[in-house]
Amino acid sequence: MDSTNKFNSLAEFVGISAPEIPKYLLLNNFLYRYFKVTEKFHSTKLSINNDNIFICEESEKKTRELLNRSLLKYFDTYTGKDIMSKKKADELYFPINTKMITTDNVLNLRNLLYALQINRNNSSKSSFQVYEMLSEFFFNKESIGSNKILNFICSEGKPYESGKENFSDSREVDFGNVSRYTFFVRLSRKFNEDLEVVLSNKNFKRLDFYRKLDYLSTFLTFYVIQYILERINYNSLKNHVIICKGSVNQSLNYGDLHRTCVINYAKIRSEFPELVKKYFEGIIENINGDRIVLIKENDVVYIKIDGKNQAINNIIKNVGYKDDTEMNETLINHFFKDKSEAEISKDDLAQALTQFQKSRKGSSISKISSTLPTCGREIGLIFPRNNSRHKYFAFSEEIAEFFVRLYLSSHNIDFAYLEEFIIWLEDRYNICITKSEKVEKYLKKINAKVSIKEFNQNEEALIENLSNINCLIKLSDSGYVVTLPEKRGEFKLI
Repeated sequence: MDSTNKFNSLAEFVGISAPEIPKYLLLNNFLYRYFKVTEKFHSTKLSINNDNIFICEESEKKTRELLNRSLLKYFDTYTGKDIMSKKKADELYFPINTKMITTDNVLNLRNLLYALQINRNNSSKSSFQVYEMLSEFFFNKESIGSNKILNFICSEGKPYESGKENFSDSREVDFGNVSRYTFFVRLSRKFNEDLEVVLSNKNFKRLDFYRKLDYLSTFLTFYVIQYILERINYNSLKNHVIICKGSVNQSLNYGDLHRTCVINYAKIRSEFPELVKKYFEGIIENINGDRIVLIKENDVVYIKIDGKNQAINNIIKNVGYKDDTEMNETLINHFFKDKSEAEISKDDLAQALTQFQKSRKGSSISKISSTLPTCGREIGLIFPRNNSRHKYFAFSEEIAEFFVRLYLSSHNIDFAYLEEFIIWLEDRYNICITKSEKVEKYLKKINAKVSIKEFNQNEEALIENLSNINCLIKLSDSGYVVTLPEKRGEFKLI
């Protein structure tokens, strides 16, 4: 186990402290690392009566007011203000132009995505190269339709200082020691490979602005889920995979596959408390001796270290406690009855602190754990989308089309066999649709059994899903080809 004293806080040890939502805010926060604006755009500066923006000769006052409200509604809708608004944040928008790129005050993901991009232990693109790719992807001068109109209304802001010298390592936002771990280096390499595909391949680049916006937001949010999976696997012997339903069809909500999907999600989410416990264990293991001596004095719990009493909140720090009164009360009730001293094992103390974290409303564990379902809901990968505790991974039509587009683009092809697509999902992202050797090993670890018949039904559900979104061509009763909706008419049998 890696020494926890390398980390300044629980958030740094885990890598995340809470989700950034909606997914468009996550995109804004990522873009903000590459573009810096001296003066942000605010809609309060938008003057509807300014004739340079809204030319109207309507003399009827009520009619003119109605037109003004209509323009405001149009503005709020197409700039994303209705979706992006948050109580604690300034006005947030879709990044129509660089002046509208903004960031939240609190980065709950601790610059995770930026850290993946800049990781210097692989052959990733430089920050300046990514800046140029993002500029071409979003902010080229070929904008049409609503985006062109809004560009005119909002005016183009200045991008981050141009020039490679302004993207040196000094701009690097430290993600922490997790970025040195082997799994992070591998994930970083994969992230950069996929990011280049999304930003440069014609299947993404030639789409309209709002589809590009959605795809890049989906891509970045998906990599948060990938990070979570890799992070918990780094400290787990189970090597979790994602057992995923091929669609959200209600017919799949019964039987062993459904139960296994629910168990699979629950097992992954249950690793967060284990990760928190490991953080506590890492702190406590630095205390000399095999046992811990706790002292209760005036309703405050102390740890005896080298003959001196130290308040426990000075030892167990940076885990999100605003007030240590509750923690002291919990430890007193747990370890002290009618005595003022208790000798316990280090594991007992780590377990007690973890249970206290789990029991607190709005605790670090609950915030960290919420990142998985929230990000999954945002991209249509985790269902149901309500507060149900029995969640599972499943392909919505939107995420299914995204993966088909990413697969074909990364291989620079227009058509591919369905079987190859399914294998790619499993090999590259540990998303498992059908039965395989990897799935069999995992099912044994979680004591689950699913018949080959149910896995075949799951594949049929994926086939139906892809057919509904025009991403599938049927060759025979058992042969299928995946493609993009815009390419279906170009397929010819050889």
